[in-house]
Amino acid sequence: TYTYYVSNKIGSCVSSKVTVIVTVSACATALPTFAQISYSVCEGSPFPTITGTGTVLKWYSDAALTNLLQTGTSYQPTAAGTWYVTNTDGCESSSVTITANAVALPTISIGAITGLCDGTATTKDISTLVTKSAGTVVYTVGKGTISSTGIVTLAGVGVYQVSATITGTTAEACTAEATGSFEVYATPTVSITAPSSACIGEAVSLT
Repeated sequence: TYTYYVSNKIGSCVSSKVTVIVTVSACATALPTFAQISYSVCEGSPFPTITGTGTVLKWYSDAALTNLLQTGTSYQPTAAGTWYVTNTDGCESSSVTITANAVALPTISIGAITGLCDGTATTKDISTLVTKSAGTVVYTVGKGTISSTGIVTLAGVGVYQVSATITGTTAEACTAEATGSFEVYATPTVSITAPSSACIGEAVSLT
């Protein structure tokens, strides 16, 4: 509470004083409300629009509330960050902190897969060529079949397209994919045509 005494002076005449009392009260404006205040998305995915409830919401980039980004109920992040949001209804409330994080994707790669001749093997183990971070891997193959552990059961001659998709261990279940291919080659054949008999010393033509 502040007390002031005010008088009016005209020439040498001064009026009696009037007492003015000013009471400064804490801002009673409610904080803005949000369904959630922390958001996480997988790296490369868009951030959701963040929407709050209040009279006039102000979005700041700093805790000191000096850099106003925008006014409105919704904000669309374009990158990870932290924002401070106030509500104004006569006076401006203190701020609510909102954060958005980008979670790194898991990593996975498949090394070079060597081809093989038909009939030399019935399976091909892809898992030994996979390098990955922590997570669960699911394999698929375009020809033949592949087990959950990455072993391809061969189905004859042709090109085998292999995919390995990893799901990371964070709550966001981020994924990444690696692909590779190999070929099963047809076994070459050879035939020789020759005369049924020949004399000693006689030249023979083989085709």
